[in-house]
Amino acid sequence: MYDLLLLTALKPDGMATNQPKNLLERQLHCVLERSSLLQYYERFIKHGECDVLTLSKAGDGKFKDVMKTVGMAKNSSHVHQFKDTLLEWAKDPDHKLHGLFRYYDDLLENTVLDKMVLDNLISRCILMIEDREEIIKPTTQRERNKVLLDILTERPYPTFHLFKDVLKESEPNNECVQMLVSRMQTTESREEDTYCHYGPEISLHNYKLQLQQNYTIFVHGVECKTDIADYLYQEGKDSYKHLLLAALRHGQYEDVASKIEETEFSDQEIQLYEIGMKKLKDRLKEKGNHMSYFIRALKLL
Repeated sequence: MYDLLLLTALKPDGMATNQPKNLLERQLHCVLERSSLLQYYERFIKHGECDVLTLSKAGDGKFKDVMKTVGMAKNSSHVHQFKDTLLEWAKDPDHKLHGLFRYYDDLLENTVLDKMVLDNLISRCILMIEDREEIIKPTTQRERNKVLLDILTERPYPTFHLFKDVLKESEPNNECVQMLVSRMQTTESREEDTYCHYGPEISLHNYKLQLQQNYTIFVHGVECKTDIADYLYQEGKDSYKHLLLAALRHGQYEDVASKIEETEFSDQEIQLYEIGMKKLKDRLKEKGNHMSYFIRALKLL
């Protein structure tokens, strides 16, 4: 008990160790985040009070019971803050929620997103080659799907229709996936166009963008493993030019080598790359902060 209290005391305000696993938990997370009360997230989860849409329609008695259960009743300002945000959110619960959220459970349980879908998202510069290692690391398909979706839905630009198109072209013979895509095609996504440049803090290398855009062709059109591409990509400009292109030409893949070498990219593709690298950098920094927190806690045990 002492260890648990100590870890709780050291945990920064608003840091939640559990991440949303389904639509109800994502809606709860959205309301708490918008009301700056994420410190209560795990308590709602623990007591099974995730259905905030139902809670928004509950009577005063039920609402007060839930506030007591999750420990928010002790702070009346937090209760008012949460209730005001909840009622405002409940007027349009899908507003500002990513279009993929309503299909989140289906995508987690009924798709394979870490194969062709991932490769095609990389080739479109929506995901980064560096994201791949994080996505394929979990041991179950559901967890791998979740990591990909979580990264995708954090992009500050519309990704719903981009993802839907990639999913459709990546699994053309999968009847279950195509039925899901058909349902998604009826959805009107209200995501806002919020592209943004990140400037000089993101190093842009032409050779990385060239390989990124041809990732699917390289991985599936050449008899080699994806880790070769990842290795050469990480090694740098000289390795890329002299090893990758030379190896392709030696293996009689002149067409692939020429396509990679001659690939040009638009301003929008540069933007997508900059955004993806900035988001990757932010995630790594956040993970470093979480690790520092646990190290500090362990030293005090």
